[in-house]
Amino acid sequence: MANATVALGSNLGDSVSTLAAAIERLDDLGVVVAVSSAYQSAPVGGPEQADFINLVCLMTTELAPHEFLLGLHEIEAEYGRERAQLWGARTLDLDLILYDDVVSANPKLLLPHPRALERRFVLEPLVEIAPDVTFPGGESASKALLEVQAQAVTNIGQLGTLGGGGERMHSRGVWWVVGQLILFVLISRTSLRGDWPIGNAWTGAVGWVLVAVGGGFSVLAMLNLNTSLTPFPKPMEGARLIDTGIYGLVRHPIYGALVVGAIGLSIARGSGLALLLSLLLLGYFSMEARHEERMLSDAYPEYAQYEQRVPKRFLPFLI
Repeated sequence: MANATVALGSNLGDSVSTLAAAIERLDDLGVVVAVSSAYQSAPVGGPEQADFINLVCLMTTELAPHEFLLGLHEIEAEYGRERAQLWGARTLDLDLILYDDVVSANPKLLLPHPRALERRFVLEPLVEIAPDVTFPGGESASKALLEVQAQAVTNIGQLGTLGGGGERMHSRGVWWVVGQLILFVLISRTSLRGDWPIGNAWTGAVGWVLVAVGGGFSVLAMLNLNTSLTPFPKPMEGARLIDTGIYGLVRHPIYGALVVGAIGLSIARGSGLALLLSLLLLGYFSMEARHEERMLSDAYPEYAQYEQRVPKRFLPFLI
């Protein structure tokens, strides 16, 4: 697993929605672990054009550097990026700034990005979410930022709070909840049929124990959240990051508890189909958790450090 730093920019069309969608697409290349605020900056070089909106993402990926860069170019192409004019206006610009400590002089894979240390619109959001980052050779991003303060850059807030991008993310949050409800109904209905040939009194007892454990675990997690509890991936306005209690052991305990409860109900009722749907629920929650972590990274700059401190998503010491 490698760490990658990606700079995003746009100054054509609905830039906010484009950037929000691009961040979602980046999950196809790895895991987005932190997203900076959005910054407005004047274009550097090229023809006269509108100001850019820029931000930086920190990611982990299993792709090799050239595969990762190719993936970035494919996402750019999906949003109509054309490379006909140097430093021209663009719907979406995705630049690979860093990939671990890899250094490459290959014209098709320049690492680190050759102009990153000269651009405040890259350094400002990068230092916001990774203040201690250094480039290969020991160059400090924080120190380089001090040398480019003459360049005008304005922090305009978290991307999810700007215009259509925020509405799009909220809409997607609603559909995540709808998907959960559909799976819960299916699991409940199919568990009414006992179609598991190896079901017996002992397996039934184990199943009900798992239901009780899942229920208790979820109640404990909700009590820890208190007023920060919300069914949607995006945290509520004014909520704080909870990293104590059960959240000091696992990042998404409610999801884990619901899966344990669903598996327990399937076993208790002797339903193989319900058990399969419960495993599908685990996969669904894995995707939803990735989306939620992106929202949390937007809201809490310290979330990246929290993820490193608490590596398990659903169940303490297990997954």
